[in-house]
Amino acid sequence: MHCTVETVSEFTYFESILLGLSKALKKCVGVHKTYLKKLPSASYTDISTWEQTQDVLMPEDLRAFYTSSNGFMFEWTYTLAGDCHKDKVNGSIKINPLQHLVPIFGFETSLEPGVKLDTERYQIKLSIESRLFIIDTVPDRGHVSIVKLAYNSIKCKYINNLKDKV
Repeated sequence: MHCTVETVSEFTYFESILLGLSKALKKCVGVHKTYLKKLPSASYTDISTWEQTQDVLMPEDLRAFYTSSNGFMFEWTYTLAGDCHKDKVNGSIKINPLQHLVPIFGFETSLEPGVKLDTERYQIKLSIESRLFIIDTVPDRGHVSIVKLAYNSIKCKYINNLKDKV
């Protein structure tokens, strides 16, 4: 069996995570500076310790992220009117380091997890296997969270049992 491992530059990695935002911002009139601060990766021991302390298993894709980078901060500065000293606005995207990642418990669960548009708002239904984590806090605004939807295995087993009986 042949296995190919693709190596990508750090820039390409973060450009992918940011969905091309840094390239798009550099093309925008009024953007003066972009800055990326990447934290060194977390070890498997760090992640295992966090999971034991928080009493929750981290989804594989989130674990993979933290083993490549223990969080990051991407910031940009731009002006609205083209004047460098007037109307200066800062933007940022931040994913906290592992030690600041906070799991959320106590959410209502559903046998039919998923996301759907209900008139003007999205409704999210979570299964018991779903996971929620606070990845950043915006002062006086709220939390930025990551939601890992999971298919409810109990429902899957129930449907399979019905098919066997038919």
